[in-house]
Amino acid sequence: GAGSGVGGARSVAEVVNGLGRHLELRRRAKQLEDEARARAAKVFHEDAVKKDISHRQTIPVPYNISALGEAGLKSELRRQRLLAEKEVRDMRSCTFQPKTNERPRKELIERLLAEDEANRAVQFSPFHGYAGLSP
Repeated sequence: GAGSGVGGARSVAEVVNGLGRHLELRRRAKQLEDEARARAAKVFHEDAVKKDISHRQTIPVPYNISALGEAGLKSELRRQRLLAEKEVRDMRSCTFQPKTNERPRKELIERLLAEDEANRAVQFSPFHGYAGLSP
């Protein structure tokens, strides 16, 4: 008859005992969770990222202290001159000259080249004629 389940259009919640109450409690829990999430978003300003706040942000601009025109240029030139003088002083006080094999070789090569140049200059001099030939 009437309680057989075959005749009427009954939902699953009506057929299974306690299922309707369970689904109602789940809906209520979800609703409470959504409300809590909305309260937290409002309290902690989670939606601040989405808002357009560019018009309220401070944009830092680099400042120029030495923008004093001619006085700034004059002080910059003085600073550069003092730095150059300091570098010259520092290099003058640097007396370290390492003893390496390169220095004697370089000096020998330079001396040989200088002697060779001197010999060529004398040998082909227009004033002396050719050194190896006698008239």
